[in-house]
Amino acid sequence: MDAAPDDDDAAATSELAAPGLRIAFTGGGLGEVSVFDNATFSTIATCRASCTVPVTPGQSVQITAATPQVYGGLSGACTASGSFCDVTAGAGQTRVTATFTRAPGEVFTKLFDDGAIQSAAYDGAGRLIVASHSQLTKLSPTGATVWQLPLAVCNVATGPNNTIYAQSTTSVMKLAGNGTTLWTQPLDPNAVGCGRDDSHFEGFVHNIAVASDGAVAIHGDTGVARWDRNGALTWSIAAGGEDIHGLAIDLHGVVVITVESANAESMDLRRFAADGTELPGQEEVTPQHTGMFVIDPVGRFLITSSGHSHTDALGHSVRLSDADFAPNGIAAASSDAVWLFEDNDNDFFARTWTMQRFHADGTLASSYVAVPGHSQASSPDLGTSPHDLAGALDGHVAVVGEFNARDSVFRGWVTAFAP
Repeated sequence: MDAAPDDDDAAATSELAAPGLRIAFTGGGLGEVSVFDNATFSTIATCRASCTVPVTPGQSVQITAATPQVYGGLSGACTASGSFCDVTAGAGQTRVTATFTRAPGEVFTKLFDDGAIQSAAYDGAGRLIVASHSQLTKLSPTGATVWQLPLAVCNVATGPNNTIYAQSTTSVMKLAGNGTTLWTQPLDPNAVGCGRDDSHFEGFVHNIAVASDGAVAIHGDTGVARWDRNGALTWSIAAGGEDIHGLAIDLHGVVVITVESANAESMDLRRFAADGTELPGQEEVTPQHTGMFVIDPVGRFLITSSGHSHTDALGHSVRLSDADFAPNGIAAASSDAVWLFEDNDNDFFARTWTMQRFHADGTLASSYVAVPGHSQASSPDLGTSPHDLAGALDGHVAVVGEFNARDSVFRGWVTAFAP
């Protein structure tokens, strides 16, 4: 059950002599603390703010903490830099403090209770659109909810005049900036496929893109299709899809997709003009077989891939513990390129992930490493698991996905970072 939050100072002063477990949150960040009874093997309470949990003197409990931000450890009656510790309740009040702080450069972090965030895109005004299995939400630059719609959407993109394009499992739709639906069309068979596992994501997917004139294209499981700004299907072409769904539209309206190379070890590019004519492509644009790409505001291709124990992007290669591949993504944020890659293949619910920002000249501007916590072997790995990466024209970047704690998994999560 969720424990009711208290006003920390007042509650602590009035209840110092009363038996109970006082969980105090400090540091200004978001987090979740669960209290688990070691005798009955059951959760007594889950706290998302400072709370007091009824316990009896001598009762042995385990405290488990998780945060989508930066974890500062547990202190007080039990002290641990890891995510959990055991404590035996005393005759008076037993006090434990959990410290959660903001990440460097963080603008806001937001959690949702309607499932993991699957896709995200910034509009031209720096507002972030995020999609889950059941909701499409627009957030202000400071993280406030502008509007929320009950739409099951797997991928989103933004277009001219802050319009929003969204793909579901059966349709593609165009929305005005205020959330009003402008048109909806059924997906062409070549565009069917969200490009991700519905239960857990194994990679970042950008398979929908919008041209400067408002046309939209989607790369599905078997091919690619394009609609004009008014929703009329202009062409559909069978082209490699399967596990590779990358797509972008360049400054000239050319639709570019990734397909598996003949050697099955890398990715090729195929290019299609606005009228559907195939243009010369490019073979083996990546050294590995799984990844994504975007085209930045000045037309540069930004590509990342992973496989065979390393991930590669922007002229860099990083060795990984995953013997096959690890989820990885890339975004354009103003003139910067932002690269995110995950590691730790033994962690299912959460992985260590690294986000690096590079300036246009290739110099490293910043690097941030998020390390998930760990509970007992029978409990899920704690922390965040990114599913998408979005960049804004003003240089902001957002990482979205799922947040997992001991007693609540697959909560939606968004963190936005300043340039």
